[in-house]
Amino acid sequence: MIFMAVIIRDALNSEFDEVANLNVEAYREYARALTSDNWDRMQTNLSKVAEIAKPGRLIVAERDRSLVGAVVYHPPGASNPRLFQPEWASMRLLAVLPQYRSQGIGQQLSLECIDSRKREATPTSQARPSKDDRTAYERVNGICQENVRTTGL
Repeated sequence: MIFMAVIIRDALNSEFDEVANLNVEAYREYARALTSDNWDRMQTNLSKVAEIAKPGRLIVAERDRSLVGAVVYHPPGASNPRLFQPEWASMRLLAVLPQYRSQGIGQQLSLECIDSRKREATPTSQARPSKDDRTAYERVNGICQENVRTTGL
């Protein structure tokens, strides 16, 4: 199977609504495991892209002029202090549309967050995946661990 190139870039302000819809679609598979009220709440939270990205960057994956994935990167000091130490960078809302999964797009988005951290010379980053996100983070974890070893961070 041949995959078209993916462009990883910062989202335009005009794309925030599209990313909100992308997030909901990417997480829709969890709807059947949640109560209707909880799914409604989750959709609301997934749609708060502008609010969540405000202290950081909204990064998107684009293929064939369509957005297919997104992640929010928070530099050190911008994350929730109840969950992250002030010197930690973090990422939130990693989402890839189901039809584009298993093509390395989530990995590319995660690597952009790691590269952002390296450019900022941040000594540490921390991922706190939910139980359901663990598989996706585990796929990237080998890359994160290798990155930390090779850069000495």
